[in-house]
Amino acid sequence: MGRIERIILQVPAVEARSVEAGSALIQYGIAAKTEPKTRIDFDRPFGDRGTPGVVLSPFWEGRESEVGHAETVHQIAEDHFTGLSGYAAPDYFVSCIAVGSRPGESTFYRLEHDGMVMRWGHRNKTQARHRLTFSGGDPRFAEPPNLQVAPFWEDAPGGVGHAETIVQLSSSEATIASDNGAPNYSASFLATGTNAGLVARNEFAVGETLIRTGIGRDVLQGTPVKEIILGGWLPPERTLGDGSEFAEPPVVVVTPFWEGQTGVGHAETITDISTDYVRTASGNSGFNYSVSWIAIGPRRLP
Repeated sequence: MGRIERIILQVPAVEARSVEAGSALIQYGIAAKTEPKTRIDFDRPFGDRGTPGVVLSPFWEGRESEVGHAETVHQIAEDHFTGLSGYAAPDYFVSCIAVGSRPGESTFYRLEHDGMVMRWGHRNKTQARHRLTFSGGDPRFAEPPNLQVAPFWEDAPGGVGHAETIVQLSSSEATIASDNGAPNYSASFLATGTNAGLVARNEFAVGETLIRTGIGRDVLQGTPVKEIILGGWLPPERTLGDGSEFAEPPVVVVTPFWEGQTGVGHAETITDISTDYVRTASGNSGFNYSVSWIAIGPRRLP
């Protein structure tokens, strides 16, 4: 291994990199990655909140092609995490979200804030298919949540060869698939949705931070580049109702969603982000293929 480059987690021209929601702390950012193995320091250590959950996506700025390796979480601590893959370049980045809180009565970590529910953690995965359950106590989801999944191969010699893929999703559980699996391999996940009993929506506010989630369908099948509109398609009842928009390009994390199938063969790669859309590229395509996405950033009111 080469040296480990230390980078402060940040997004250029965005001041706030963390937001508190009750006892939970959410941090997000885009970090340059110029070494295969990169340590990314959190803007604020999670402290007594313990080790956070981390999800991440490759971001190859301005390209129209995918990376050949899924970004892999290598280590997580309360003040940093380490990412690992075969990719590093001046125009290559890692887009990431970390959430931490004190555990509840079960082993699940969770938060509820103004109708938004988040659950996160990592689960050991030793086989191609793995079932994730979200039913460990209240709060529960009103409908299938947005799900992001990242490979977590603890202290491994290299990154994994396959992206984790959502193949089934309900309000209480999900099935993920890939050829990744080992005694020291886990799936690190973040599920975001609406508290059961409320009208489900895809847009949430935590102070001055806006969070949007969605599913981008592969409408142009057979093309590597997919353009996903960040919220413009949402019906009024799915939004906050106050006309919130992103004040600047948000941090976006994406996960392949191939309903009823097996793991995909390509890592979905972010190539461009604006306040209105995100572009991704991969060889994944099909009538039942989608890209699950979450966007988080400072919000602006009209």
